Amino acid sequence: MSSSYIVGLDIGSSSIKAAVAEVKKNKTLSLIQTFKMPSAGLRRGVVDDLQEATRAVSQVLGEIKKISNNAIKNIFLGVGSPDFKTQASKGMAAVVRADSEINQDDIDRATENAQAIKLPGNRSVVHYVTQQYVIDDMGDVKEPLGMVGNRLEVLSLIIHAFGPNVKNLTKCVESAGGGVAGLIFSPLAASRAILSKNQKELGTVLVDIGFGKTGISVYEESKLLHTAVFPIGSGHVTNDLAIRLKVSVPSAENIKLTLAGTEYRICGVGQKIAIRSELLGPQFVASALAAFAVGQNFLIQSLQIKKSLEKIKPMSGRMRIIAGKKKCILIDDTYNASPVSVKAALDVLSEIKYTGRKVAILGNMNELGQFEAEEHRLIGEYSRNKADLIVFVGKNAHLMAKANGQVENILTFDNRQELIKPLNTIIKSDDLILIKASQNNNFFEEVTKQLLKNPAEASELLVRQSKKWMKKK
Repeated sequence: MSSSYIVGLDIGSSSIKAAVAEVKKNKTLSLIQTFKMPSAGLRRGVVDDLQEATRAVSQVLGEIKKISNNAIKNIFLGVGSPDFKTQASKGMAAVVRADSEINQDDIDRATENAQAIKLPGNRSVVHYVTQQYVIDDMGDVKEPLGMVGNRLEVLSLIIHAFGPNVKNLTKCVESAGGGVAGLIFSPLAASRAILSKNQKELGTVLVDIGFGKTGISVYEESKLLHTAVFPIGSGHVTNDLAIRLKVSVPSAENIKLTLAGTEYRICGVGQKIAIRSELLGPQFVASALAAFAVGQNFLIQSLQIKKSLEKIKPMSGRMRIIAGKKKCILIDDTYNASPVSVKAALDVLSEIKYTGRKVAILGNMNELGQFEAEEHRLIGEYSRNKADLIVFVGKNAHLMAKANGQVENILTFDNRQELIKPLNTIIKSDDLILIKASQNNNFFEEVTKQLLKNPAEASELLVRQSKKWMKKK
C-alpha cells in the first residue's frame, strides 16, 4: 500500500518554505523533510510576476517530488496579504427537539446562518472561525452539543480576501504541477503551530514578521479576537540599512542577519530586561550594566533605561560597521589596541555567522614594554582559526604569523604603507574585514580609509581625521 503524504507550502516574498509529512494509519502526521528556497515574483504576499513565481515554486515542488510524486497533489497553501479582512458575524437557530437538547443539526443551522453574509463579488471567504456559542443569552460556550436550551447562537469571525490575489497564488502552484487541497491564512497557521492552550486562554498577541509583511493574531479566553496582515516587514529594515550604509540590498540583508549588534538581558530582583544594542560585541555590556545600576539608583524606570541604552550609537574607531568597496563590510576598530581588546575583537569576528570570507587586519600594539614580544606572540596564537585570512602588519608581524602557524591563510607586511599598495588585490567581494591596531606609528584608520566605499566620508566616519592629526601622520 502506497504512503499518503501532505505538504504545507508557504510562498513568501523572500523565500518559499515547505514541509512534507506522512499521514499514518492512525491519522497522525510524521514529518519527513522541510525545504527552504529563494522566492521570486511576489511582493508583500501578492503575485506581481506570475512566470517568475511559478518558476520559483517549480523548484520547490521538484525537490518534493523526490520524496513522492503524489505529495505535490496534496498541498495546503498558506495565504496572507494586506487585503485580507476579518468580519464578525452572528447566526441563530431555534432548538427543535421537544426536550430542548441541542443536537448537531441545530449547530449546523446556526453556523450556516452565521456564514450567510454578503460580500462584494471580488471577495473570497478563506475561513469561518467560530469564537463562541450562546445558549439562551448564556455565552462563552465552547461545545453546545447535548446541552439544553431553546435558542442557540454562534458568534463567528469570517476571514476573507481579494479573490484574484488568492487565485493567482493558487495558479502558481497548479502551473508548477501541484494540486492545492486547501488554503490556510498564514497568521492563523502560525498561531496554531506556536501558541499553547494556556497562552490563548490567558491572552496573547502573536506577531509574525516576514520579509515583506507582518501578520498578527490576537487571542483571549481561547477565542480568536482579531487577525490581520500589514504591508511592513523585515525587508524594510534591509532597505533602510542599504540606504544608510550605501550598500547593495543583499549586503544589507547580510548585515541585518549577522551584524545587527548585541542582544543581552539584565536580570534584577523581580525583573528581566532584554536589550538589543547597536554596539557590536559583549565588551560594551559591562558599561551598560553600570549605567543601568546608576539609573536605578536615581529611580529611573527600567524601560526608560532600556530605551536609552538602545539609542547609543557606535563611536568612530570602536567596532563601528562601515560600508566598504567591493560590497565589503568593515568593522573599524582602529581607535587603539591592547592584548585584551584585540582578543575581544577577534572573538566577535569569529562568532559572527557570515556567508562571505572573514578577514582580520591586525597592526602593532604599542606601550607593552618588556612584554611586547610575548604579547604579540600570544595574539598570533590566539588568532588561529579566527578568520579565513589574517593580515599581520608592523615590526611584530612575522612573530605573530609564526605563532599563528597557518601559512596558507597569513599575509605579513612591515608597515601600513607597504600594506596599502596591494590592498585592493587582497580583498575580495563581500569580505567581512576587521581592522585593528594601536594609534601612534600605526594609524590604521588610514587602512580603513582605503577600503571605504565612499572615501569622501572619512572625516565623518573615522577617527583622527583633523588637520592636526593628518599632519602627524
